[in-house]
Amino acid sequence: MDVLTEAKGAGLVRDEGFPSLENRRASAEEEAEILGRDSEPQLQEPYVDVLIRAFPRVRNRFAHPNMQSIMPPGS
Repeated sequence: MDVLTEAKGAGLVRDEGFPSLENRRASAEEEAEILGRDSEPQLQEPYVDVLIRAFPRVRNRFAHPNMQSIMPPGS
């Protein structure tokens, strides 16, 4: 099992406490009211699961950049 999944299982990483997530959800509720949609929260994938899936890709992107993105001296 990977460390991020273990941290989620232990309750160390939760959706609560991410200001950007709270703001995004509040904006979605306001938009629903303006557009006359149901304001019931739709079932969404937990933000923590999105992060668990994305972090390894982001890390690998920075740890193993494409050779084309490395500029030689004097360029």
